[in-house]
Amino acid sequence: MQAAATTWEQRKLGELIRELSTGKSVNSLDRRGGDGDICVLKTSCVSDNIFEPNERKQVVEAEQDIARCPVEKDTVIVSRMNTPELVGCCGHCASDMGSLFLPDRLWKVSLEESIDSYFVYTLLASATYQTRLKSTATGTSGSMKNIAQPSFLDLSIPVAKSNEQQRVGSLFAKLDSLITLHQREEAGSENPTSRSLLPR
Repeated sequence: MQAAATTWEQRKLGELIRELSTGKSVNSLDRRGGDGDICVLKTSCVSDNIFEPNERKQVVEAEQDIARCPVEKDTVIVSRMNTPELVGCCGHCASDMGSLFLPDRLWKVSLEESIDSYFVYTLLASATYQTRLKSTATGTSGSMKNIAQPSFLDLSIPVAKSNEQQRVGSLFAKLDSLITLHQREEAGSENPTSRSLLPR
């Protein structure tokens, strides 16, 4: 008996997102801080469409209590405000980082349980969707653009009605891991710069 073909449909991000949240602007020190320190991400943490948690600064002690929106597992981080070249860049977070928080220029995208976060990240980081995201950004300044929340939530992406998206997301994640491992072997370093298979 032939298996039923997977059915895909176009869905708006707003229908798939459980919560879209952003951080708070806080004063920080001119140092990265350790793993146990309260830190805030720089907007550059997703500049290459790869999440780099070390792109951060330690929050000044007087403002550590007002930092909000911690980095969480299985979320997509999106640069909602940046230069025309970097606005819309995104990254995928694979683990909880309780002492690391978002600034006000980044979004944390928490998806519904049935939606694979790596699959959505793969789409948003692709050249096609990066162009779409950047085209929605507005602003009078030539050096800073902003993506309005309604424009982001109105963006349509293909979603499988079955669990096909989970299989695709897992496949991309495994391929990314293999490529990173291969590059580490070539570089002969324990801490190379992470790269992705995703088109730029």
